Amino acid sequence: MGADDRNPWTLSRRFYPTPEAKRAVELIEHTLRNGWKADHCTSMLLLGEPRVGKTHAIKRFLRLQAAQPPENRVNVAVIDVPAGCTLPVFITAFLRALRDPKPAKGDADERFDRAVGHIGRQRIDGIVIDEAQRLVDVRRGMPKKDVLDWVVSLLNRRVCPIVFAGTPRFRLAFEGHDEMVGRTGPSILMKPYDWEDKERRGEFRGILAMMDRDLGMDERSRLGDPEMAYRMWLASRGKLGLVVRILDEARGRAVSEGRPCVTVDHLAAALDELDEADAPRGLNPFRAKLGDEVEAA
Repeated sequence: MGADDRNPWTLSRRFYPTPEAKRAVELIEHTLRNGWKADHCTSMLLLGEPRVGKTHAIKRFLRLQAAQPPENRVNVAVIDVPAGCTLPVFITAFLRALRDPKPAKGDADERFDRAVGHIGRQRIDGIVIDEAQRLVDVRRGMPKKDVLDWVVSLLNRRVCPIVFAGTPRFRLAFEGHDEMVGRTGPSILMKPYDWEDKERRGEFRGILAMMDRDLGMDERSRLGDPEMAYRMWLASRGKLGLVVRILDEARGRAVSEGRPCVTVDHLAAALDELDEADAPRGLNPFRAKLGDEVEAA
């Protein structure tokens, strides 16, 4: 049973303006509007563990730009780095995102020139490279230099600014690559919520209360209350992307049963449905007996 993205109550459709998320959207816009220097373009880093909100920030920026009149809009192409990418595979993905009719045709230099031509003709103001950590060779702990050289050439040729979005592992791309350091401007590291941090804990509870309202149920589930919030933190480890997945699944179960609100049993069952890589180890926090760990904010 999964959440339907077409459902207006689906939380994954919504943007929650946390301070980090708002700052990320602001930095993306600042970089893509102001990243043009005299002899090169700059880039920014949007880093964080999976499911901390990087993709939501990017989508929010894209939606905001789509609502702008054409003369004020920042036109962006989003490139998803394929898993295990090599230079030919990356260039193919890059050109495919630019709607090149034969993205795999030609050598690296020829396809670079085609990419530059597409960006100019389509009046693209900036590039977002998502899953940027895949530009790092995990086994060797080193950047894929040939791919990064190709990307940095876009900055050196003053084609357009670039936003690199990925996990903190992407920082390895700067080892031994001085041009990457010189072409990188602002950065932001989005972090999971820390329950031990009183201010962050209060913010986490406030967001849960907002999500509770946005579920659109007849009754509130009191998600922001200390005990329920702590259970959700244990289940998600403070990652809002996981919170949203759990709540969307739980809401679907509550609606199918005709219940007025999401209950802890719905949340427990929803957590059981998560992929093994996402689910916390050990006893389901929505079924566990809590001790003195819950501290009211």
